[in-house]
Amino acid sequence: MAISFDSPFYLILFVPAFLLIFFWWKKQTRVKGNKRWLIAGLRTFFFLLLICSIAGMNLLFPVQGETVVFVVDQSASMKQDSRILPFIKESVGRKKEKDRHAIISVGAEAQIEQPLTGKKEVTPFGA
Repeated sequence: MAISFDSPFYLILFVPAFLLIFFWWKKQTRVKGNKRWLIAGLRTFFFLLLICSIAGMNLLFPVQGETVVFVVDQSASMKQDSRILPFIKESVGRKKEKDRHAIISVGAEAQIEQPLTGKKEVTPFGA
């Protein structure tokens, strides 16, 4: 997992935010003990959330697998190409374990030749 920011120059706002909390801490004499720590902690937390949202914080998660959908044109205007099925079989044979694939045949209407699967097998066209 990684973190990125759309506008990282807004992160400079952390400096005045922490200065405000620091000067409040030094000046505050009425509130004592745990309540003072609680107030400072909540203010720090809310400044952190506000500044991160202004800066456009994004959590990036690694890709677990890819999904590929093969769309084959089987209309009457297209000649039947014998290279289509071997190409799909070769592509599916190279896929990683977490990758998935599906095959859709398009002609007058679209039909699912093979639903989304993670197996390394390709069914021949039937539509």
